[in-house]
Amino acid sequence: MKRRSVDLFVVLALFCVYITSALLLSTIGAGVYKDTAAVMQDNYDLRTGALYVAEKTRQSDVNGAVRIDSYEGNDALVMTEQETGQGYETWIFVSDGVLYEEFIASGADVQLGNGQAIMPMQSMDLSLNNELLSIDFVTVNDDASAEPS
Repeated sequence: MKRRSVDLFVVLALFCVYITSALLLSTIGAGVYKDTAAVMQDNYDLRTGALYVAEKTRQSDVNGAVRIDSYEGNDALVMTEQETGQGYETWIFVSDGVLYEEFIASGADVQLGNGQAIMPMQSMDLSLNNELLSIDFVTVNDDASAEPS
């Protein structure tokens, strides 16, 4: 009878060790997954914003068609194009934590309500040196990236 209680105790102890190990590994795996998903989302945000702005500037490949302006005290990228004698401008800027694009007639005022929200973005700093556009994004998670285009 004593042998049976020792065997039962050993089996229960091994079962408890197994359950504890399984829970510990599940917890560690969940933490790793959460961190990996957050890093992937941050990288996606940075790449998407940079590639979006780079593609828009490449579409405005006429000399002098790209300039830096400001909207509500923040940097704005302005691309000018001529269609049938009428001038149009595409404004890309960050306002209220969102990257916006607005297509307006040249000289018209930018109206935030008329713009298209592209993606969440905390800020965008621009510089134009010798026809090289440099863009510094800060995502909503405070991750910064410098992206030339």
